[in-house]
Amino acid sequence: MQIVSIRSGLVGLALAAMATTLAPGALAFGGEDIRYGRPWHHLDMTLRALAGDEEAEAGVPEDVFDGAGFDRQAAMSVAWHADYIDSYLYNPIWWLQGAPGSRRFKASISQFDHLAAMHHDDTFTNEGLADNWKRYTAGLLIGLRWAADRNDVAAGHNLLGIASHAVQDFYSHTNWIDDPQRRQSTWLEKAPSTRTGYSLYSGAYEHPQSQAPHHHGAYSLSCSVIEHVNLKDSLETLCGGYSPMQNTSLCTTYRDCRGATEVSMSGSDINLDGVVYLQPTGIAVDTTRIAIVGAGERGLVNSAGAFLPGKGEPNMTLAQCNAVVNFGVTCDHDTRGEICTKPANTRTCERDVDFLFADAKMLATRSTTQYMKLVERSMRFMDPRRSCTDDELRRANCSDKYETYWHQLKTRPSSMSQRTRQFENFAQLPFQFMSAGSYPVRNAATSHAPYVASSDGWFLRVRIKTSDDRLSGTDADIKLEVEGPGYRRAELLDYLPTSDAEGHVDNRFLVYNDFEQGDNDVYTIGPFPARPTRVTLINESANAGEVAGALWDDFKRGIRNKLTDTRRLLISIIGGNADLVGDAEQYYSHAELKAIIEGGRQGFSMEVDGGDEGRYRVKVLYEMSTAGLTSDERADGWKVFKFTLAELRCLEESTWDRGSNSDEPFFFFSVAPLNGVPGEQVKTYRAGPFSDVDDGERRNLTGADRVMAVKVPPHGGMALAMQLFESDNENSGDRNQLYTTFKTGVDEETRRGNGRFLDSVGRAVAEDWKVVEMEVTPFKRAAVPQMAPSKTFTNIGWIEGKERKSFTLPTGATYDVLPSNTSMKDVTTWFVNTNPLLVDGNIRDRIARNPGELQLPVNPGTQPPVLDPDTIKKTPGLPKGTIGSNTVIDKENLGTISNGRLGQVGNLSIALWQGSWSSNFGPLRFQQTGDSVVGDYADRGRMTGTIQPGTNTLAGEFANGNRTGEFRFELNGSEFTGKWKWKGEKTWRGEWTGKKTDSAKPVLKNK
Repeated sequence: MQIVSIRSGLVGLALAAMATTLAPGALAFGGEDIRYGRPWHHLDMTLRALAGDEEAEAGVPEDVFDGAGFDRQAAMSVAWHADYIDSYLYNPIWWLQGAPGSRRFKASISQFDHLAAMHHDDTFTNEGLADNWKRYTAGLLIGLRWAADRNDVAAGHNLLGIASHAVQDFYSHTNWIDDPQRRQSTWLEKAPSTRTGYSLYSGAYEHPQSQAPHHHGAYSLSCSVIEHVNLKDSLETLCGGYSPMQNTSLCTTYRDCRGATEVSMSGSDINLDGVVYLQPTGIAVDTTRIAIVGAGERGLVNSAGAFLPGKGEPNMTLAQCNAVVNFGVTCDHDTRGEICTKPANTRTCERDVDFLFADAKMLATRSTTQYMKLVERSMRFMDPRRSCTDDELRRANCSDKYETYWHQLKTRPSSMSQRTRQFENFAQLPFQFMSAGSYPVRNAATSHAPYVASSDGWFLRVRIKTSDDRLSGTDADIKLEVEGPGYRRAELLDYLPTSDAEGHVDNRFLVYNDFEQGDNDVYTIGPFPARPTRVTLINESANAGEVAGALWDDFKRGIRNKLTDTRRLLISIIGGNADLVGDAEQYYSHAELKAIIEGGRQGFSMEVDGGDEGRYRVKVLYEMSTAGLTSDERADGWKVFKFTLAELRCLEESTWDRGSNSDEPFFFFSVAPLNGVPGEQVKTYRAGPFSDVDDGERRNLTGADRVMAVKVPPHGGMALAMQLFESDNENSGDRNQLYTTFKTGVDEETRRGNGRFLDSVGRAVAEDWKVVEMEVTPFKRAAVPQMAPSKTFTNIGWIEGKERKSFTLPTGATYDVLPSNTSMKDVTTWFVNTNPLLVDGNIRDRIARNPGELQLPVNPGTQPPVLDPDTIKKTPGLPKGTIGSNTVIDKENLGTISNGRLGQVGNLSIALWQGSWSSNFGPLRFQQTGDSVVGDYADRGRMTGTIQPGTNTLAGEFANGNRTGEFRFELNGSEFTGKWKWKGEKTWRGEWTGKKTDSAKPVLKNK
């Protein structure tokens, strides 16, 4: 399956291309070319963050990203998930490309809330965004441990890819880049204490904007159609203040689109200029084409894309900007696997806003690399011995399960079928470890959503397999009751998407039917306040009587609402309620009407009392038979009820009628069956206007359609509705419009009711359920994530309607997912010198590359011994673990002495800045003694600096000829990022970055 062809294989027309990219919510780090990406930014960022520039594309003028040590094909497997989460969310063409019989569409619909929670959207507080980072990271580590226990590499790639997507969206969906100083650093590079002082938020998208400073932004297909088809002039007249159409949804949409913003979205072979519109506009900066709108909404640039005063300046050279954005790169599949290529001639950064987008992409990519390295440290430290060499990992001859698994994630690709399986096989869905629970959190409470303090808590990942035996599935509601210390709560296990708060389903095509024969589905529920100890499966079926009672209330309410719709239309047409006499409804269940007819009654009357508007009565005759029923329907007790409208009688004419001294009534009548028959049509009749109708007069009703017959099962029923009007100023077209609204509204409610009737009767009839097994995995998202032992319960057997089956969960000890003395703060903070994961990790990496080679020289005095790479050599035959002038430290005993912080191992410090570096301003050479660093700035002058206490920041001065400048560098592994200015200036002039080329102590040449 080709990466490009997946995107564009069905996109032959411009509107198809628009549907691919402009599906609601599709604003995310997308593509520069609407059809081919060039690049698809999430794929490009993830690939480069993991595998480096050389594996991501060809012809970049200067390398920007070194990667996190992933092989190209393994990195591409992760990048696919980072990119295609949005296709599962918002791309109908991707849904339709699913293989026949696949669950792609159902997966996209049923998993919408889970996948939408992985974008940092709709979070309007700094605390909420910090919680998102913790949520994603804790869930990722838990999920990776779960996947490692199953040796499921493809599931791990899914987790890493979707987590990468969330990391990257932080920089394009929040206001992080609005501050020019923050554009210099990733969120991970800021101390937690510093982060708490920010006022960060993301744009509103899936949630109301009332609490949000800005919207995220959304493509509007409606606005695109209105603008492109040039409907504006017509709609301006049609939706004017005196038009009867002014309150329709069409006119509301037209008024909203007055504020729409055009976006240039043309591709290499598709011209959509003047076609694509955003409504509402928002702060997203997901491509260079969108960034001009998003940066303008943020107040950073003017309409030409130039920075406004005080809002910053480009932080990189033109070559760097082009390299970061990576204009023109495409990725495809050939015999060598998935590769990326880049044409010689392509777009270039031109405006300030292009450089701003490059800043966001630079931060997102760098942050992804840092994040992966932090996760790698966490995975390696899950094993208590931590004893694998690179050679052992390559030969898969290592007893450390989690380190071995991480090595597989970095080196083994997953196939396309394995990738799609993570979304479309409902027994997988590994991303739910991150997405489960309330989202967003820490937003202020509203009438629609309560305040949620945290996404932390205990969760249960529950996989339930229904038997393959015939009739083993159920349509009943299945609940899982969860018990723990001080609580008991039942959760509905249901992927059924609903259209309103009461759970009504309007579009039956969107329904996912849970617990069908042979299903093997996962549900992740929680949070719970403490570790669950017991679960109970509850088959909450309903009997037919309960179903009928619940349905009747809903069906009546629906019919009544549709009559109200006709009243509203009348107000729009005529200008008031004066010509509506009134409406009436009569509801019969099968049993009620059957008993009435068998009791000898042959008819009834429906009366409309409009007070001063008049009072009328329609006489209705009814019969009951079995004519036209099948033998099965007769055997099951179905009946045919026939209603005949006989006459209209005026009991009292209106007290005042415009233009005459008599009434001219007309009315609509309907019989709507609730019988569960798919596509059943409502029976309707219209009569009048009748001229010169006075008190006591009757009018016989004629026409074949006044006879209406419906068939109804024993637990079904019928709704009879009538609406009567007084004819005055309206014309025949107005009456036709009223009748259409009346007929289609009642018909729509009938189809909806019959769909629910089928579901409910199914729950009552097909209630028993046979379960093969249930696997329960408890886990806790928190500052220190935890897991508890999984348990698979087998041979559960039949669970009948109203039955409960309980299961006691294992009581074994919980285990922390992170190594001791670390927390989520360490996994989300990139301070090499203070983070225990990174301190131990840096030393351990060096040892892993050259096992047994580290010999520590002892320096006299008060300074701790320095790990100086140019003096390290292997001294064989000496005892391990002894600190002395000839001591060898290797990975087998490192754990016993690695108890230091602040760059120390025991009483040893590491010269992290010492060595030779390449930078964007030439080569640098540094020597480090304690916290002091001296060095050469190319051949231009000396550099002196001091490492800031408790950080990985080096700050100082440099000489350039006769001028003196200031610099500030942040160390990230073997790279640094930083900035510079001339001494005495208040604002930084530009970016200064570099990477280490040699760890040996260099000879300094400059004076």
